[in-house]
Amino acid sequence: SMLMFKSALGKPINNFACYAAQDPQQNDHFFQTIKQCIEQEALFPLSFYDGDYFVEPVASRLRKKWYAET
Repeated sequence: SMLMFKSALGKPINNFACYAAQDPQQNDHFFQTIKQCIEQEALFPLSFYDGDYFVEPVASRLRKKWYAET
């Protein structure tokens, strides 16, 4: 799947991985960090699971591709 985005992103894709917030209390910090990386054009999110959506919050999760030069 990483090759599909190579020409569109214009940078080498360094890796594909999944991350999760350490605990539900850190969901907002987790989201803000992701947002900052997107704004810096270093991260291409594929999906985000918002753990705060439910009555009992769970840790948020992210599937992404890093495509920064460094």
